[in-house]
Amino acid sequence: SGIVVSGEEKTRKPFHKIYQLTISRYNLNSNETVFIDDNERNINAAINFGIKKSILFKNPENLQADLKKLKIL
Repeated sequence: SGIVVSGEEKTRKPFHKIYQLTISRYNLNSNETVFIDDNERNINAAINFGIKKSILFKNPENLQADLKKLKIL
């Protein structure tokens, strides 16, 4: 577990570099990674990067339903 602080990395969402850095640093599989954000631009960038399980956060109820669809909850 850990965090990626965009200011320390000199990049930010929606730039692909931040997604690549996170996937690489934590040895994640982009096909299995779930990305949640409240900004549609960041969701689209994550999907274009290859994180297909990207969820636009609208409210807790919708998030719970989306996570259930992915069989995470």
